Amino acid sequence: MNIIRMNNISKYFSINNTQALDSMSLEIEKGEIHAIVGENGAGKSTLMKILHGIEHYDSGNITILGRTGMVSQHFRLINEFSILDNIIIGSEPTKHLFIINRSRAKARIDKIFTQYGFQLNLKTKVTDLSVGQKQLVEIIKVIYNDAQILIFDEPTAALSEQESEKLREMIISLKKNGKTVIIISHKIKDISAISDRFTIIRKGQYIETVITKDVDLKEISHHMSGKDIVETLIDTQSGIKEPIKTFQFAGKSITIHKGEILGFTGYGGCGLHQLESLLEKQALIDPKMSYAPSDRLLKGVEINSKLKNTLIAKKRRDFTHFGFLKNKEIDNYAQDLINRFDIKGSVNCQTGTLSGGNLQKAVIARVLDENPEILILSSPTWGIDINSTNEIYANIKEFKKNNRGIILLSYDVEEIKKLSNRIIVMYKNRIIKEVTNEEKITPRVIGKLSAGIIDD
Repeated sequence: MNIIRMNNISKYFSINNTQALDSMSLEIEKGEIHAIVGENGAGKSTLMKILHGIEHYDSGNITILGRTGMVSQHFRLINEFSILDNIIIGSEPTKHLFIINRSRAKARIDKIFTQYGFQLNLKTKVTDLSVGQKQLVEIIKVIYNDAQILIFDEPTAALSEQESEKLREMIISLKKNGKTVIIISHKIKDISAISDRFTIIRKGQYIETVITKDVDLKEISHHMSGKDIVETLIDTQSGIKEPIKTFQFAGKSITIHKGEILGFTGYGGCGLHQLESLLEKQALIDPKMSYAPSDRLLKGVEINSKLKNTLIAKKRRDFTHFGFLKNKEIDNYAQDLINRFDIKGSVNCQTGTLSGGNLQKAVIARVLDENPEILILSSPTWGIDINSTNEIYANIKEFKKNNRGIILLSYDVEEIKKLSNRIIVMYKNRIIKEVTNEEKITPRVIGKLSAGIIDD
């Protein structure tokens, strides 16, 4: 039985001259886990926003048998509110007419925490949370509002492997309890373990729907882009060169060297969030450093500004003459970055209209072209499709070859292993171990260290 039927949905964004969806159709069966996959800018998030009722569509028709709830990759949380207040906002239980019944709300949330194994202090302000923790708050909020159809937009993109595994278990549990789950994701391998079917979208158009167990994952990747995947290989075992900078963190002295990628990883709450805050402050006062944040929407871009202004953010002075902007040079510079990094957007489009993946590519393009001595990358491929990920890796590889240093912060153990010369594993705000990639350390060992398990 179909719980959702979307027929010939079309959507055109005049603000950036983009046909986001072109006669797109989709059918979702009740009680299934359905994955929606496609490249950055393919139209996945737009389609789901239309389904959820927060985006208008130009033509087509939709039938929905149930209430939807959506966990967006761009968080809709109030930073100065507590976790509890963010979860219940709009659905506050009351007593004595208008007084919020916080004890009743907390009791209901505690049941969710117990059921799914979540551990968060409800009194904590959202501004003090990591990206992964903010995403968990969004997920809890949807569960709290008792939606029958749950839409997850890149749910594991910023989560550690441990958190991702808990999320996968939770999604399976939701299905067992009669919920219908739709997942937008680029992590095909992750969602193939729990999804029933895949629908592939390319350039706003329906390509095909396949049964997960009957399809080869490489075939899905090929259909997403219409081309073969070219993997980028990075030398992680070259000799360490002279130091560039030393900084203090967690009671340790840490040095980054020329031609080195120094990776930091761990599970949620390990201290990466605090490290990122420290490095962000240093990048503000040190002209040798550039910083690409994990929360691209809050810190990486100005969503109401034109894309070209986002791309020249730190170079604005280079494009002024006696106080006037050299607009033609700005347009040419921005267009060059758009072409080189395959950003799907125009120089004059509003930055906020870009897909999450293209926003990330814009931030990465900007910081790489600033050509700093030290580049700080936090979750650089969060929400990025496999082709774009390899393009970013290729740019990182080229940057590293020029005797530059990179500090990489990521909960993605596979990414840390693939890119880093040295790996620092964190646990509960302390450095638990430092290893080199020459030691042939495996992602499984890194995962154990992230959980605080040290083998003799």
